[in-house]
Formats: sequence, structure tokens, C-alpha cells
Amino acid sequence: MLAPLRPISSADPLRLFVGGDSLPAYIITALNAGHANIAQLRLTYDAHISSSIVRPSFFDWQQQLTLLLDQESAPEAIVFMIGGNDNQPMTDTEGNHLATLSPEWQVEYRRRIAALMDLAERDGTRMLWIGLPPPRDGVRIELNPTLNGIYAGEAELRPWVTFLDIRPLLSDADGNYAARLPGPGGGDPVTVRPRDGVHITYEGSTWMADLVWSWLVDTWAIPPEE
Repeated sequence: MLAPLRPISSADPLRLFVGGDSLPAYIITALNAGHANIAQLRLTYDAHISSSIVRPSFFDWQQQLTLLLDQESAPEAIVFMIGGNDNQPMTDTEGNHLATLSPEWQVEYRRRIAALMDLAERDGTRMLWIGLPPPRDGVRIELNPTLNGIYAGEAELRPWVTFLDIRPLLSDADGNYAARLPGPGGGDPVTVRPRDGVHITYEGSTWMADLVWSWLVDTWAIPPEE
């Protein structure tokens, strides 16, 4: 049974952290630009370009989130998105080389994701784990769906974690990669993916920010704008 969540107001705003690799870079910008009632949020952001799950020697998210959550004013809402740099082999706890997407690689990757999600198992804390968008080409054609399956499966085991599947938001009518799409409410198509075929433009990130805000409102029962 999860502990009840506290009331949120502009006098006592929700402490929100957005982090990960470069994929969620524009989400905090969009939230600040009007895709949330920021009077009811205390926003912090920490995205590390080129960080990953597979290379903690470059940047260790397990350590970073542990330090963050041990602070006196730790975030209550954690929005996390990563995976853009996980198309690499890795080494397990015994020093074994694991080829990308091999069964052993997936077992170790799942273990690391579970450990990160378990950090948020604290009274009054919730985590929104944002999945990866549809890939354009290369190894990510197989990688992204596999990673999304791991994220969703581990979130399902933890009531304090919600998995946000953004593939329907950023897919064409056939569920495939699209560089330009009409908005969720219709209208003329806009560019939602840059030329690298991996990241998400600011416009696409505004749609994600709207979903993040909806999750916050639903989870904390945030009242209408004051």
C-alpha cells in the first residue's frame, strides 16, 4: 500500500526533477513555457549528454539519483528518460563482456533498470519513466522496442513507477517513425524528430510535456490553476 500523497499548492509546490540523457532536454523548457502551472512546481533538471545505463563509468545515474533522493528537499516527482546511448555492449558485475542485445546483456540491463526504479520507493515519491520514441534505422529498430519492454515490465512490478509509452504520440498511422506529424489535436504537420533520427524536437517535446503535466495532476490531484 502506497502512502498518501500530500496536497500541492503554489504556497507549497511539488518538487519535480527531470533527468536522463539528452532525450528529455526540451521537456523542462516546455513545462516552463506554459505546458504546466509552474507556480505549483519547483523544477530541477539534470540531463547529461551521452550518459547511459550501459556506461556508468562515464556517468553513474545510480549514484546520482541516490545522492539526489537523500537530500533534505529531495524530489517527490521524478521524470526520467534515457536510452539514446544504450546501443553499446557493456560489462556485468563479474567483468564479462556482454554484446549489445544479447540475452546476457538484456538480463544485466534489466537489473540496472530495476535498481534505478527501486531508488524511488520512498513515501511520497513517484517516478514517471518515459519510454523511447520509434527509431528511424540501425540497431535501434530492435533496440528501442526491447528497452521499452524492459522499462514497461519493471514499472509494472512497482506501483510507485509509471511507464509512459510515447510511441503512439510520435508514430505515423502505421506505428512507424515519422519526422513530421500533426499534433495530438490535429492541425498541420510539424517537425517532431531532427535529422539524427534519435532525438525529439522542441515541438514534439511540448506534447510530451503535456503528458507529464497530466500525470502530475492525476497523481497528486493538483487543483486547477490558482
